[in-house]
Amino acid sequence: MKIAIVERSLRYAEAIRQMVLDWSRMRHYQGLGPIALHSAKSLRYELEDGHYFDLVFLSAAATEEAGGLSRFAGELRKRDAGMAVVWIADNDALIETAFEMGIYQYLTDPVVSEKICRVMDRLAAELKKRRDHYGEFNGIDGRIRLSYDDILYLKAAMKDHHAFIHRTDGTVVEIILSGRSFFQFACSLPAEQFVQCHRSYIVNRKYVTAVFHEKLILSYEKEVPVGRHFYPALIDPAGDENR
Repeated sequence: MKIAIVERSLRYAEAIRQMVLDWSRMRHYQGLGPIALHSAKSLRYELEDGHYFDLVFLSAAATEEAGGLSRFAGELRKRDAGMAVVWIADNDALIETAFEMGIYQYLTDPVVSEKICRVMDRLAAELKKRRDHYGEFNGIDGRIRLSYDDILYLKAAMKDHHAFIHRTDGTVVEIILSGRSFFQFACSLPAEQFVQCHRSYIVNRKYVTAVFHEKLILSYEKEVPVGRHFYPALIDPAGDENR
């Protein structure tokens, strides 16, 4: 589990880091790597260098230069939907905003070990269940992680070894295939959830609502083309595909 503690006071950040390490010893949890960072900018540099974090403790004071707590937390969620972000503030004024944004947990000062243990217990249990449901990709601005369920389809880009991920919320993320062909990239995705339907398209099977010789109908009123060489893999084994 990779953890970042973003707190302007390095003494406070180190105290939280020690609480996390104490939790790991009590629970015999291996592979914990909490790091303390003094600003949102420092965390941004880490992410741009290709690092990712399962959990970020984010204090209000450390995000002032990045536009504030809610703005920076939104940036993190856009970059990595699987990242659990815990807000730390000196009062509960932002608690409603936090939960509207889907923030993992909201903690008020002082942060004590009991609060940290509750967060860690909850996240450890969830990570154990969801490890197979997220994919890591090389984005233009660094490493990103997305829930497979958030991906509607993928489209090859005109640039070699690039592609676009079209998400269910309507946003599009450009990724780098790191030297792989689009076909090789398709083979690296979970076969039970993704299938290539065209030389330039991969779809999430979960969102396919109808199969035709020339196109697929997807949820969210989307259509993608079907290549004739890929059509056999799309046919329903029960034989009830649309024609």
